[in-house]
This record gives sequence, C-alpha cells and structure tokens, in this order.
Amino acid sequence: MEAVCNGKIDAKLVKQVTQTGRGGSMNAASKFFVKGKLDYPNKDTGRASKKYVAAMRHLNEFILPNNAFNKQLLDLLRKIFVYDPKQRITAKQALKHPWFKETIVDDGTEAIKIRDRREEDERQRKRQREA
Repeated sequence: MEAVCNGKIDAKLVKQVTQTGRGGSMNAASKFFVKGKLDYPNKDTGRASKKYVAAMRHLNEFILPNNAFNKQLLDLLRKIFVYDPKQRITAKQALKHPWFKETIVDDGTEAIKIRDRREEDERQRKRQREA
C-alpha cells in the first residue's frame, strides 16, 4: 500500500511492530523495518517480488484526478487504505462518502449501450404483455 498510495506507514504502527513483545518475542513483521522505515524490497526479497513492486504505480497514475468524480474516488481510496485501523474510515463512513453521490459525464460508450439494451428489453416485455 505504501507504494500505491504514495504514503508512509504511520510511525506509531512501525513502533508497535518493531517493539519487543511480552516475553522478549519479536513481531515477525519487524524484519521489514530498519531505523523506523519500511525496508522492502530488500536483499532477501525474491526477484519476482522485486519486479512486482517495481511495476506498481501510484493510484493517481491510473485514476487521473482530472475531474470531481475521480478526485472523490481517490479521496475515498486513500481513506480506505490507511494502515492503522483506528485511523481508517469505517464501512459506514465510507458509504456516506461524497463519491457515492458523484455523477460522471459519460463519454457515450458503455453506459448508453447498457441503457439502450434495457430500454429495448422493456419495450419487448411491454409488447409481449400487450399481445
């Protein structure tokens, strides 16, 4: 998520992960942090994983913030992709997000085709009822 959202992991969470637990046990995820920063991929990471991480793009690279619809979507996704569950948006809050009230001006490709198909199906059902 750090690579995709272009945001750093909250320092409090990093501290929780890297602290020694009860009985002196370490969190298994602590090996991915060095000096409080995410160290991934690192020298122990496999080639396929490194290639996958290198190919990741930021959200705003494939959801362009060029209109209100996309800006609201990016805002919602950033609020969902928060590491700390205490800081993350809840499902109820997400459903009330302004993105769900946004409309988009359709470029006329798929939406019109779907609408036309539905209208034609409705006309056929109406003819069948009248027959």
